[in-house]
Amino acid sequence: MAPLHRKAVPAAPTHERWPIPRVNRKITAVGVYPSKQGAILLTGVTGLLGREMLPRLLDRHHGRSIYLLIRGRDDADVQCRFQSLVDSLCTRWPGLDRTRLLPLRGDLTLPRLGIDPKVAEELAGRVTRIVHSAASVRLNRSLSDARRTNLGGAQEILRLAESCPRLELLAWISTAFVAGDRQGLILERELECGQSFLNAYEQSKFEAERLARSAGAHLPIAIFRPSVIVGDSRDGYTCNFASIYWPLRLVAEGVLRRVPGDPRTPLDLVPVDYVADAVAELIGHRDAMGSCYHLVAGRSGVITAEELLTRAISRFHPGGQPLRFVYPQAEANTRLRVFFAYLRGHKEFDDSRARTDLQGSGLRCPRVTDYLDRLLAFCECTHWGEQNLARPAPYPFPASCSVKGAAVC
Repeated sequence: MAPLHRKAVPAAPTHERWPIPRVNRKITAVGVYPSKQGAILLTGVTGLLGREMLPRLLDRHHGRSIYLLIRGRDDADVQCRFQSLVDSLCTRWPGLDRTRLLPLRGDLTLPRLGIDPKVAEELAGRVTRIVHSAASVRLNRSLSDARRTNLGGAQEILRLAESCPRLELLAWISTAFVAGDRQGLILERELECGQSFLNAYEQSKFEAERLARSAGAHLPIAIFRPSVIVGDSRDGYTCNFASIYWPLRLVAEGVLRRVPGDPRTPLDLVPVDYVADAVAELIGHRDAMGSCYHLVAGRSGVITAEELLTRAISRFHPGGQPLRFVYPQAEANTRLRVFFAYLRGHKEFDDSRARTDLQGSGLRCPRVTDYLDRLLAFCECTHWGEQNLARPAPYPFPASCSVKGAAVC
């Protein structure tokens, strides 16, 4: 698909938010309900971002229980998955308070999330914050399949939010790639700009965010748009070896020699620790409601496709021949085609609002060039996820040791 060429739009004032009509709820800002017993609902906890946000939410919301929406065949299956998740987290986050964690069987694709009506009633009365991180992130799914989870799940989460009379904030994890095939400067407040989409993931997430923005007329919603999430900037840890990791593995195995794309294409990669810390920080910000945040590397933090793959060659095949970038052409391998589609054009994600509201927190996104070697080393140590390896050394709890005031801790 040929990229659309547009002139860059001047950046909007950093205080500008996407428009929200006056709401008819007794909510004027995040945190107006001072109840210490208000609970949090977190979806997507078994994914990379969800499991990294969980310790941070426990740390920043003392006394609050956290419901974890987990899909399973039955309650026993959910309990098993929950126990495995907590055991894994405790090896990396000593001191994690598992007594405040409440597993909840549910499924985004089912009406009312598949939650028992009595449980749903209790949940609605207790939940004051929802963090919706669950999504289908496979780039090669059909549009109907992607919509079933991403759009259908969005509808059910909004239905649940409507039933929560004490709701303070619904934190909506979207993606920067709702921009589709747009080029040039992309602002946080923009959504519908006539773009087309490179795959069903982008389109279904766009449709879900559009739905969330409409619901902002009567619900307190903040939208978070990360770019391409990679492993932890401190040690490279990840539990997800899809996305950018797939072509990097082919480079490591000597399979990928020709790359259909523009070597100058900037790739916006963002470490999961920054995204998780930023979401946990911003959901407590007084101006979060009605805001949309790009959680991205930004202009100064991107890496070109050529530099990324050249550094991978240097690590896995020292002295080896460089990759050849060729004119984009039909690619028989679907898994590669969906990735190579991103190796053309030039996107720049403006993150003025995020940087403004994170001032004083010490959080800023590190440059991928500063931690790329750690990402690649972790891939080697785990054989690209085939070997289950915990972090080399556990991090102290609370989870406050992310990138603060420096590129890398």
